[in-house]
Amino acid sequence: GWVAKAAHATALMGLAQALVPALAVDNVATLYDAVRGAVLDDAAPALQKRAYGVLERICACHTAAFALADERRDDVTALLMESLLSCGAAAKRCRLRCLTHLVGGLDLRGNGAHLAMVPTLIGEVMLCTKEANGRARAAAFELLVAIGDAMAAAGDAARAEGDVAVWRACVARMTAQLTRALGMGLDVMTVGDEDADGDGSGGGGSGSDAGAD
Repeated sequence: GWVAKAAHATALMGLAQALVPALAVDNVATLYDAVRGAVLDDAAPALQKRAYGVLERICACHTAAFALADERRDDVTALLMESLLSCGAAAKRCRLRCLTHLVGGLDLRGNGAHLAMVPTLIGEVMLCTKEANGRARAAAFELLVAIGDAMAAAGDAARAEGDVAVWRACVARMTAQLTRALGMGLDVMTVGDEDADGDGSGGGGSGSDAGAD
């Protein structure tokens, strides 16, 4: 059934991951096209993790020849942006490593689409620094450093975009903390009101009993 096919595909992905460093560029392109669907599909987490593993090996071993080649760079970055919301926890580390390999090759000076990616990348990486998995956290910090280096090399426009992204991320975090604090405060107030109502009803009952006596 479907589960058996997914397990078989996962095993093949593992084999492909091991072979990536030895592949010619034409074969890398074929493999990349084959793993795209699995990267975007979170229905089989183990398969998606292996697909991201293959993609990470492609980005690491064929960076200049494939991942950052003019005819492929935008497609690879678009895939990673599109797959942001569908990436499972198990695949997070490989995803972050893919982004780390690519960030240095983004054109943050003259490409508006690449520059617009900066806030999304910073937002994602700041969330990932809180990951429970230590290796994913380490990958997030590596990506954060790579983003900083890329922005520093790109000049004022990229740095300004990065500053805005950091500000937005900080505001979002503070907003979340304030929301939680407000919720806790409302819970305490609700419990206090319920206790007060309970005491009042109890006192009224005692008074009635006393009057009856």
